[in-house]
Amino acid sequence: MRIAINAMTTRPGGALTVLAGLLRAWRRADDVELMVLASVPQTIQTLHDLQLDIHVESNAARRGPISRAVWQRFFTGFWLRDHHVDVLINNNHYLSGVSCPQVVHHHNLWRFMTPELGIAAGRGWRDRLRDRAARRALHRAAANVFVSQFLRTQAEQFVPDSSSRYHVVPNCLDDVRVGAPVSSAPTSDTRTLLAVQSANPHKDNLTLVCALAQLRGAAPMFDWRLEFAGSAGRADWAPVRQLAEQLGVAAHIDWLGFLDRHQLNARLRAAFCLVASSRLESSGLTLIEAMAVGCPVVATRIGAFEEYAGDAALLFSPGHAEELAAAVKRLEEPELRERLIGLGRQRAQRYRWSEWSPKFLEIVRHAATLKSPRSER
Repeated sequence: MRIAINAMTTRPGGALTVLAGLLRAWRRADDVELMVLASVPQTIQTLHDLQLDIHVESNAARRGPISRAVWQRFFTGFWLRDHHVDVLINNNHYLSGVSCPQVVHHHNLWRFMTPELGIAAGRGWRDRLRDRAARRALHRAAANVFVSQFLRTQAEQFVPDSSSRYHVVPNCLDDVRVGAPVSSAPTSDTRTLLAVQSANPHKDNLTLVCALAQLRGAAPMFDWRLEFAGSAGRADWAPVRQLAEQLGVAAHIDWLGFLDRHQLNARLRAAFCLVASSRLESSGLTLIEAMAVGCPVVATRIGAFEEYAGDAALLFSPGHAEELAAAVKRLEEPELRERLIGLGRQRAQRYRWSEWSPKFLEIVRHAATLKSPRSER
């Protein structure tokens, strides 16, 4: 079976981590030939570095957003036909003009936001087109794979009659990243909170800054610090920096930028805890990454985080800096800290590609035998 994966919009970060893990897992299947469409230079290099003998189709002319969109819209179907592809996997959206069955891998909750989530979505015209393509997938794709039950539930509110083609496969880690965690007991007076997230407003970085100020005031015997790991995203860090200046904690915040896998693991191992303040997420892979290396987790009590974390993290109400600060201070309790580390390790073992990739591949195999529904709605 020949599988093509459309990764033309995939950039370094969580989506590329998921793609790399899937490719490593699926490469072990003898009857599967994998092909990847890619356009971002860093992504292309990462795929080549995997050394998995996978065909990576790249073209410099497709690296711009307009040329990439045009190629996907008008030429992907010809390329798939010329390469005798049996099934195409798309991230988040459905492509028209493709004759082979499509499996749509949904990562993005924005596509299926409902009013009760309470987040204002200021979306541009490109986003609205992508959202429409994602919702069209619910009607037309041979299979829709969601990274959490929470995301699937949101999608079902839009197209419940297609639920027989809905599946849940969580984002996972390679087995090599789910080993025995190191002890994260503090060895100095420094207490570093690590946040792996962008500057986008729904990440609610302002609450993290407020919590840092509270911690420094309530427990001055420790050197509380906050590290931000991640690119700015579609926003910028200016509001966060401004609040940090106002609260007098700017000197205690470090801006690390994007970190590769090895750099991120090193920071997680050294951190007092991972803090995740987002008000809206479709999955919780970062929480699992922290648990896998023995870093305790403090995260918001939102659907996807609760699903991924289970009882292996301390949760707080979104936007409540005082709850966040109180949860962080609880991690000074040795017994609680060690219990969470142990539970986190057990939790991470459940999110391995060796456990979940066979189910995903089974979904893809079945989809390859079908014809996608043709009715436009």
